[in-house]
Amino acid sequence: MGELVSHRLGNFALIGFLRELLARTPERFEVLLTKVLYNGGHAGDQLTPDDVSHVVGEIESLKSTRLTDEGHEELLRHFERQMSDLVAAAQRVCKPITF
Repeated sequence: MGELVSHRLGNFALIGFLRELLARTPERFEVLLTKVLYNGGHAGDQLTPDDVSHVVGEIESLKSTRLTDEGHEELLRHFERQMSDLVAAAQRVCKPITF
């Protein structure tokens, strides 16, 4: 029983900001919006290995999303890096990501 990677994705305000940003193109971020950023708190939620494989494409969409505000851009890039780390670890051991 342990964890390979652990990240705190953000507080309620940051999660709300990310949700609002990605909700502009919801078809590109279905899993992130419905299973990761749907609210600022989680209690035992998880992304199944199938969900994780979908998030790989969503991370690629994140990489092509650019913001003009430098601070907002850094927040988005930080979230992208965190999700990339979590996905890589989950795929390496074929396990879900839990929140």
